[in-house]
Amino acid sequence: MKLKAWQVEDDQWICPVVGCMATLHDDDIAAMGGSALLAKYKKRCPICLDDLPVIGLSESTQQTPETHVKLACRHKFCTQCLLAYVEMKLKARQVEDDQWICPVVECKATLHDDDIAAIGGSALLTNYKKTLQRVRIPFLSNWVAGRYIHQALGYMGIAVTTYIICRFGFFAFVGSLFALRVTVDLTDWAIATARQHRHRL
Repeated sequence: MKLKAWQVEDDQWICPVVGCMATLHDDDIAAMGGSALLAKYKKRCPICLDDLPVIGLSESTQQTPETHVKLACRHKFCTQCLLAYVEMKLKARQVEDDQWICPVVECKATLHDDDIAAIGGSALLTNYKKTLQRVRIPFLSNWVAGRYIHQALGYMGIAVTTYIICRFGFFAFVGSLFALRVTVDLTDWAIATARQHRHRL
């Protein structure tokens, strides 16, 4: 069961007696007849099932041909395998918290920004954040209904209680003396960027 769940780190690979935190040693596993299976699982990538490269991504140099990467959940993968997995998720826009997860089926741990930056650099992290915005912010047009602009502003962290739309633009009332005029930049429909200008009423 532990091997199937890839729970083989020192604080997971422990004595089954409740309260005992003693780590199981290779000799213990060998005595039970499982040393070969342990070696197979500890040294293989869960995606491609090939042997994991010895050098970790954080220890690599430009001359390192192949590396492995360790996620925050402590599962290890070939760097190229995990990069391909993440790019597949991005292409399918599967970036919500319950989709953007470790590839190990039993894990379900959400991938962190640090994980993404580690395997693909800042460019991949930026791509992820843009894709997340595409999923969460509805398509906007010049004549979008008020409720959609209201929803988009909510995603941008702008609290709006009262608003009107007229030929001069969209006005969100944020106080008795000031209104917030918001112009939505539609040059890239997927990323609605609000330019905010305060106007006295």
